[in-house]
Amino acid sequence: MTVTDRHPSASGRDFATAIAATLERIKADRSGAIVTLRADAVQAARELEREAAPGPLAGMPCTAKDVLASAGVPSQAGSQAFAGHVSNADAPAVALLRKAGAVLVGKTNCSELALTPWTGNALFAETRHPFRPGRSPGGSSGGCAAAIAAGLVPLGLGTDYGGSIRMPAAACGIVGLRPTAGRVPAGGQLPPPPPGSPRAAFSVVGPL
Repeated sequence: MTVTDRHPSASGRDFATAIAATLERIKADRSGAIVTLRADAVQAARELEREAAPGPLAGMPCTAKDVLASAGVPSQAGSQAFAGHVSNADAPAVALLRKAGAVLVGKTNCSELALTPWTGNALFAETRHPFRPGRSPGGSSGGCAAAIAAGLVPLGLGTDYGGSIRMPAAACGIVGLRPTAGRVPAGGQLPPPPPGSPRAAFSVVGPL
């Protein structure tokens, strides 16, 4: 599926209109899936419209889990310890999406430090399942899964060490992929895993 399939306005390179519409949908949502919006997302889409070869995902709105560094956008890992933290550079996987033309529109909720199989924390409260609000979307990438299942965005990046992409994808009825360790750069996570630890070896970044 291309961005044109999801957003017909993008077929004429009107990426900014598609991104603005995405932001309005997110603002109206009450599930708590997306916890931070990118302030300059529409401007980034306008700049993309002027590029001669904007990439295969040109204009595609996407999100990144709150544990993934995103330049200029708060990345807080659902934790008071990282409240207000803004990275100067993208996590490598986020940078790859931007290079392909996707437009980061916001950060998705997770459990604190992505440590539990549900999605809620003291910083942003709980994310609700998009179809059964009394239930959890799973975790720890539950905000990403809930946002996609609710139709807020078509694509997001999550992380997976013990099922954190796979469980919420299954709970929300969408596709989530845990890549082979090392296939997708896994750097730029908050907090960074200790060198040589099992998490450093097996934690991956993948798409939902």
